[in-house]
Amino acid sequence: MGRVKESFAQEVVRQLAEALQYLHEERHFIHCDIKPANILLKWKIKNLESFATYEDFSKALHLQPGILETKLGDFGFAQTVSLSGTPNKVQHGSPYYMAPEMFSET
Repeated sequence: MGRVKESFAQEVVRQLAEALQYLHEERHFIHCDIKPANILLKWKIKNLESFATYEDFSKALHLQPGILETKLGDFGFAQTVSLSGTPNKVQHGSPYYMAPEMFSET
């Protein structure tokens, strides 16, 4: 398939940031297991066959940002944020994708 275009990656990251902001600020949840396998992409295009190449997808994304929907899945390790604004310090998630501070014993 080749390399991912920067405009595509920017759109995915933008939508993920919006999802995380919503989770944190509105729902008071922390996902705790963000990894590629938990990022779901949905093309909102009726006729995928009309795009002959990956370049066509990239151009369509650049011209019509609303054609890609990014979702975050697998909330099995999600935690609620306490009233003090800090999460419970419980080690959860996939080790290769966890923040380093989750491995400290403090």
